[in-house]
Amino acid sequence: MQKLSANGMIEIQHGKPTRVRDIWSEGNMNTLSTILQTRHAPIGTQWVPQMLEVRTVLAPHYTFLAVEHHPGQVVGLMDEILSSLIEDANVYGKVDWKLHHTLTILSDNPIYTLILNGFKDYYQLLAPQYFMLEISRKTSRSFYQELKEAAFSRNSRQAGELAEQIMIRSIELWNTAQQSRKKGTN
Repeated sequence: MQKLSANGMIEIQHGKPTRVRDIWSEGNMNTLSTILQTRHAPIGTQWVPQMLEVRTVLAPHYTFLAVEHHPGQVVGLMDEILSSLIEDANVYGKVDWKLHHTLTILSDNPIYTLILNGFKDYYQLLAPQYFMLEISRKTSRSFYQELKEAAFSRNSRQAGELAEQIMIRSIELWNTAQQSRKKGTN
């Protein structure tokens, strides 16, 4: 019961009945993490664009800060990422996670890392679906190269803009892929 309470699922008050919370209006980051970790949770592919929308807001800023504070480390990270890429959806998923996770750390704002970590298991489950598409891999590979160049020139503003552009493009690519899958099953 205490774990459910800590995860925002129920409200326990001494002397009062335990109340099940409306997780969609009263939940918190613990609730989100619990939902994403639950195999039978009412989540589906609609969560991917919603998660990408959140990253569209967050990624430009943590990318800007990472390049602003640690441009050399970002260049090194991008060299490592670009040299490890092979045409495999799972590899791209792992590389993309590593990129965003490391950028949050290099932003010097640990809240970004904590938020992103809340999505880790779910991201790693769905990223290979996104990267199954050749256009998704190609688009990300171009982003990685452009981000390296922005970091090399210490252009944090451009790095943030690139992150925003790739997040918006990712939503478009995911939605297009989902529409194609629906047409293929009809």
